[in-house]
Amino acid sequence: MKLVCGVGINDAGYVIETKVNGKKQYCPIYQTWRRMLARCYSPKVQLKYPTYIGCSVSKEWLTFSNFRKWMVTQNSQGMQLDKDILIDGNKVYSAVNCCFVSQKTNALLNKNLAARGKYLIGCTWHKSSKKFTSHVKINGKLKKLGYFNSEIEAHNSWRKAKAAYIIEAAFTQTQDNVREALLERARVLLDSDK
Repeated sequence: MKLVCGVGINDAGYVIETKVNGKKQYCPIYQTWRRMLARCYSPKVQLKYPTYIGCSVSKEWLTFSNFRKWMVTQNSQGMQLDKDILIDGNKVYSAVNCCFVSQKTNALLNKNLAARGKYLIGCTWHKSSKKFTSHVKINGKLKKLGYFNSEIEAHNSWRKAKAAYIIEAAFTQTQDNVREALLERARVLLDSDK
């Protein structure tokens, strides 16, 4: 038996791949499982998305049928598999750590570390005004928060705006565990000012 991404055991008892008009179509559950494995074990994927370096899949989920058993109990239609909303910084995909969330919720906590630059998150230097500016991404759009005399003031402005946005998003969640995790993230952002 050929392993998926060198580690996954495809023990599906049904056809997971078909061709429609010459194009491969996969079972959605298998596709989610395969993509999860690729994020953790494909050097090609990790080269493109280095934030997945060091991530892994639990031993149980290396077998497709175990992952499938869990996924069919989840509300996954139109959602994305997430490993680190419930546990900040988590690097292991497992039934305990993962949940399905909307793309908007999944992007909510993305820190864009690779594209951030040398300043604290939410801050940039505005050359002509000789001040720091602060901005936060809300619903995919950059919202300017103002000009500040110091980098820390600009960063604190970002933290407060980001926390407010996370709290707003938390109360739209239907899953209690996701709502509580988001509220905890907002609390941490607000508490780091003290």
